[in-house]
Amino acid sequence: LYDLQRPGQLMLQATLADFIEQGHYATHVRRVRQVWGERRDILARTLRPLLGRAATLTREESGLHLLIELPAQTNDVALAALVAGEGMTVRPLSSYYLGEARRKGLLVGYAYVPTHEIARHARRLGEVIRRGLRSYG
Repeated sequence: LYDLQRPGQLMLQATLADFIEQGHYATHVRRVRQVWGERRDILARTLRPLLGRAATLTREESGLHLLIELPAQTNDVALAALVAGEGMTVRPLSSYYLGEARRKGLLVGYAYVPTHEIARHARRLGEVIRRGLRSYG
């Protein structure tokens, strides 16, 4: 018979508890929120003028993704494939619906892009989306 109860990793748990109690976890969370917030702001500031009225950027200030909302008739799956062909990854919003998609858009992750590279990649992304909206929008 197999023992379904695994003993806890007491040393790891004690170390983690000390890390939290001493405030290191809260400091880490504040630091990454600041970094990710800065990345999101740069991404949004760079994309807005490139996309103009063709898209709306979400105003959420949490999470690690920016949502670019697109017109209802947009083929966001084809647009995401076009972006992928340029070496970038975005996710079509319509693929997150179980039934018929009520909204179209692209989910853009920015957590893994270094802050100093966000604007350059955002310009490329914005240009590809703008070009793709002429074909798929």
